[in-house]
Amino acid sequence: MRKILLLCLNLMLVSLLCVTPAYAEKTAGDISPNVNGFVIEDGVLHAYLGDAEEICIPDGVAVIGDSAFYGNMTLRKVALPNSLKIIGDDAFHYCVCLNEILLPEGLEEIGERAFSECTELSEVSMPHTLQRIGREAFYWCVLEGELVLPEGITEIGDRTFARSRLTSVKIPDGVTRIGAEAFRACEKLETVSIPVTVNEIGAEAFA
Repeated sequence: MRKILLLCLNLMLVSLLCVTPAYAEKTAGDISPNVNGFVIEDGVLHAYLGDAEEICIPDGVAVIGDSAFYGNMTLRKVALPNSLKIIGDDAFHYCVCLNEILLPEGLEEIGERAFSECTELSEVSMPHTLQRIGREAFYWCVLEGELVLPEGITEIGDRTFARSRLTSVKIPDGVTRIGAEAFRACEKLETVSIPVTVNEIGAEAFA
């Protein structure tokens, strides 16, 4: 019985030793950079492995994947291509040095927490083609001045612009919901234009 037990343990150990290197090799292959530190596949930018302060994302990229630049501590300026349609969840979350990014016309969606905690980002112009902004997309950014949302937006999610330095917000016709804490702790906010289409304003939306 003891010999059988030892044999089983040895087989399990051998299995683990055989599987682990194969998994490690696959993982390393998955994150190999293509050009200039970008990991791009079928029009999707999955990751950036470089350390440049300024980057230009290649034309042809349609999607910046979830968490592609998450926590990047060196990035300051990003040029986005006109081919871009979607910025994924957490794409630039916690890029604490990011202070300049121009959202191109043609962009349709900004994911949840896409620019959350980009504490140096003070200015963003929303393209007319934009249709969706995810919850907490610009949470704890230092956006300043006037914010004009495009006509295609139908909802402002929870905490989307909370803790910004906005002074004025223009919400377009067609928006039906302003989420909870959407503009919470925006201490410099003085004027907000709310259309008659809005039928729901969440708790502490402007607290």
